[in-house]
Amino acid sequence: MLNIDKDFMHKSFGYRYLIGPQTPPVQLHSFGWQIQSSPSYFFDGRKRPDEAGNCIFQYTLSGNGIIQVDGQTHNLQEGTAFIAAIPSDHQYYLPETSKQWEFVFITLYGSLPLMEWTKLQETHGCVIPFHKDDEVIKFLFETYWKAVNNEIKDGYDTSSIGYEFIMKLNRTLNHPAAKDLTSNNQIDASIRFMLNNFHRDICLDDIADNIQMSKYHFNHTFMKAIGITPWNYLTKLRIEHSIKLLVTTDYNLEEISHLVGYTSANYYNKVFHKYVGISPGKLREKYRGVNLEVNL
Repeated sequence: MLNIDKDFMHKSFGYRYLIGPQTPPVQLHSFGWQIQSSPSYFFDGRKRPDEAGNCIFQYTLSGNGIIQVDGQTHNLQEGTAFIAAIPSDHQYYLPETSKQWEFVFITLYGSLPLMEWTKLQETHGCVIPFHKDDEVIKFLFETYWKAVNNEIKDGYDTSSIGYEFIMKLNRTLNHPAAKDLTSNNQIDASIRFMLNNFHRDICLDDIADNIQMSKYHFNHTFMKAIGITPWNYLTKLRIEHSIKLLVTTDYNLEEISHLVGYTSANYYNKVFHKYVGISPGKLREKYRGVNLEVNL
């Protein structure tokens, strides 16, 4: 570990700025780096009415904690994180068998984290392993030192941090599956085809035909390798690219919809709202000119 001044370690920060975007899809509530050694450290997700709507990510650095979700007990050892939304049926605490629990945490609120936490729990469960060198964990510490050095100035900064955290979290979780593609040349080829052709009006049959697989076998094989259906993957590519166009260009929605493979701006708007939680126009209004890292 780096030789760091102990006075700057193990602090927590809460944010409430008057200057910032109005009703953003994600906002930073709090984050910090803590060591808990008291048996009184206990939180019940059903008994925190003042924090309703908050979404928690908490990553264990050393020691261990416990989280109980829907009656099941999970041991939170070094290298594991839990995700939980308030309110929900969960309790997390320092067990009697643990001398201390060191962790970093971030708490977000807004429509985007609520939607993402639901999807992540369905796909990965409530307890997820991470390596300390994973992009999302590094980002937490980068943000921590920004806070320590008073570099977080307003609600625009906190909203941007929340959005970037969610993008890095998703990319970190998707990355291991992407590394396994080398063992499946057809899946690898299908992704290259989608990357090169998402701007066209292609369908699942076109992708399967390109790699000489039946549509049904391709759908099953892709889902097993990547964790989502090929159609959802193609949609993800289209929406991610459209977000870049929204915040960095002056193309109107009709033009953007055609540039990412949709023949109708109305249909593009519906798909965008489903995946992102807000309309393309509102996202452009809130984040125009911002260099967003997008990974749905």
